[in-house]
Amino acid sequence: MCMKICKSSSKKTKVIFAIFVAIFLIFCYFEFYVNPQICSANISKIKGTTIQIENEAISKTLQNNDYDDLIAVKTDSDGNVAYMQVNSNNVNKLNADILTKVQSNLNSQSQITCMVPLGNFSGVPVLSGIGPNVRLKVVPIGNVQTKYVSQFFSVGINQSLHKIMLQIQVEVCILLPAYTQNIIVSNQVVVAESVIVGKIPSTYLNTDNLTNALNLIP
Repeated sequence: MCMKICKSSSKKTKVIFAIFVAIFLIFCYFEFYVNPQICSANISKIKGTTIQIENEAISKTLQNNDYDDLIAVKTDSDGNVAYMQVNSNNVNKLNADILTKVQSNLNSQSQITCMVPLGNFSGVPVLSGIGPNVRLKVVPIGNVQTKYVSQFFSVGINQSLHKIMLQIQVEVCILLPAYTQNIIVSNQVVVAESVIVGKIPSTYLNTDNLTNALNLIP
């Protein structure tokens, strides 16, 4: 009788252990293969949606913005550029307005969602795209980071197109059951541009100088 009880107990232990191992292997399969694959397959869509939200916020902020509000170009008697002066107050205000608007728009989108077919969770290529959709949630996290970039382009004899661009980075978190992944979404938009007539000193063509001046933000 005792032997039968011991055998029965041993059998139950093996079954429980086998179930535990099976659950652990399934968890590992989803954690290290299926979920990363799903995130990877939707990153481009997530980035596109996030950039669209950023661009809508930035375009509204730039409606009343002009190149002359940010950069003052002074010429000499020969019509050549003598110096270019950054209006730090306007640059700082524009940057603060953009940061506030972008952050506000992202926060209002408490969750950016993507729809993923249930078959994608199987990890089997044949079942990919099959079945009802499951919501993949994307939550903006952290602060928006910005940096100005100044670039000159030759557009004719003694004519240069000067562009002031803003590089913007946002960190978002992709949420799946028992799995998260953070990604950085980078975007670059033209803040202001103008065609400058006359020779431009090499000190300004070396855009690091003007870029550093634009980024002197407290």
